[in-house]
Amino acid sequence: MRTRSVVAALLVAAVALPALATPVAAGVPPAAAYAVVRDAANEDGYIVEGKDVFNSMVGRVSATKTELGSTEVRFSTWPTGNVNVLVTPLSAKPRACAVGNWSLEATHLAVFVECNDRLGFPADTPFIVSIRSLRAGHGHVAYLHANNPGAAGYIPDPDHQMNGTGPFADANVVKVDDGLWEAHLLDLAAPGGTVQVSSYGGQGVRCGAVSWAPDGDDELVRVRCRDLDGDPANVQFTLWYARAQSLGSGLARKQTYLFAHRPKVASYHPKFRFTSESGKATVTRQAKGRWTVTLPGMPKGGAAHVTPVGDGTARCNVSSIRRNALPQKIGVRCWNAAGQPTNAKFTLAYLR
Repeated sequence: MRTRSVVAALLVAAVALPALATPVAAGVPPAAAYAVVRDAANEDGYIVEGKDVFNSMVGRVSATKTELGSTEVRFSTWPTGNVNVLVTPLSAKPRACAVGNWSLEATHLAVFVECNDRLGFPADTPFIVSIRSLRAGHGHVAYLHANNPGAAGYIPDPDHQMNGTGPFADANVVKVDDGLWEAHLLDLAAPGGTVQVSSYGGQGVRCGAVSWAPDGDDELVRVRCRDLDGDPANVQFTLWYARAQSLGSGLARKQTYLFAHRPKVASYHPKFRFTSESGKATVTRQAKGRWTVTLPGMPKGGAAHVTPVGDGTARCNVSSIRRNALPQKIGVRCWNAAGQPTNAKFTLAYLR
């Protein structure tokens, strides 16, 4: 098969490869959590409550500002650090938020989030952070932490990747060019589906999806990252892919995803969509670079992530989530590197 022969050649040429590990979260039941951190400037820390939080491990979730633009989010009672982490700014201004790090402590999982304004200066920015831990056997879902951006081809961190088809289906990442990679998700080929991407570290860097499609037996996801000036950036990133399941994979939660593929159309039903409830999502264009996504059947509150799709020049935020009215409506805004509104395709995933 072309995909695996190319990847194999690059892997052999790589200087060093991580050792194969046991499946991500082996023996741990499916778990998910999110926090909508609206008070990122709170240095005393606060408990995220109500419709802004969910933790399948039951424990509380708190957020504390550690320094300008940096926040620590603690998910209590988590038994594993083998997770996937996504971060999206919650702002009507052009902002970039990245995963800074995460670590398993004695009583909680600590996730660190770093946010910057469009010029690259640290900025206290509301954001949404989600974590997941899954085992093999959950079908068309996979995630990974692409932790070696300079390598020509490699197996991403085996302790922080998962493939729903089997315990030893390690993903491969191939560097195509500066700031451009192909992630090969083994044995997951299928039409449709969705992806979410977050940058890991990198001041003001934003990562997005170029495309995702079957390639032989595998799903091939292209990821591009750019810096503040719009130039290619070699940084780490986290990637999540799913088909017919969303951020709450393996859990009985209300969830949906979609691909908003017609950025200049006044109103339409997007493609590549999934919902655990009834009804079709609608994307309505409010102005250049500004949309409202209506999610019928979804409840008040919850968490949403967006990822721009294209050449990587667009940066997209969630600008609003309805907490006190129905139907659920998610605001999305996109900008170019200069901070000007731009029309862009994007994916959106939602969980409550």
